[in-house]
Amino acid sequence: MFKHFVFITFLILLLSACSSRSPLKTIAENQPKNVVAQTITQRNQQMRQLLHWSISGKIAFIEKNKKRQSATLKWTYNASNRNDEINNNLQQQIDLTTFLGINLLHLESNNNKHLIKVNRKKYQGNNLNTMIYRLTGFKLPTKALSFWLKGIAYKNTDKLSYQPNNNKNTSLPLTLESDYYQQKWHISYDQFKLFNGYQLPTKLTIKQADLTIKIAINQWGIL
Repeated sequence: MFKHFVFITFLILLLSACSSRSPLKTIAENQPKNVVAQTITQRNQQMRQLLHWSISGKIAFIEKNKKRQSATLKWTYNASNRNDEINNNLQQQIDLTTFLGINLLHLESNNNKHLIKVNRKKYQGNNLNTMIYRLTGFKLPTKALSFWLKGIAYKNTDKLSYQPNNNKNTSLPLTLESDYYQQKWHISYDQFKLFNGYQLPTKLTIKQADLTIKIAINQWGIL
């Protein structure tokens, strides 16, 4: 039971982080839903330069023949540059809480040094993927998720499909397929909104085998 619960909570690593850098500016979700004119290449370049951000929202985990589980999610993320992001040399913090405000999971990462608090226990290590595997028995795409969340590829072999541009010179991601740790991952982007000039996902669905993860983002914060 505990192992299964930890597995569910660690999937929150899709979204998590808090930083020791300057406070993030929060952009309200109720901005206009219009899009800006961007080619795919222009959007990808802009997203790769987005290295300091936060999100808050809700996440739900649905496993075949298992009870649906959901929680509120907060994630802030700070990388100094593109290479640090790729190598996971960054500062991040994850908080997963119940709807009553009870903390289920807390993660702090500082340049590949990780502290995880879950079920009143602390775990520390230098390899986040290894820590998660030892606690859960699952290989999760912890590095890739911060890329997928923005609608960009993590690996050169990731396959993205795009929405029709509707003559607005804008094509937003529709799906992403990835083979990560010899597991097939499928991401569907259901909704985008404009936040301070960035066209960012607010609803997405992630599937791997019998697991479905639904994420609804209420706010994006951009430094």
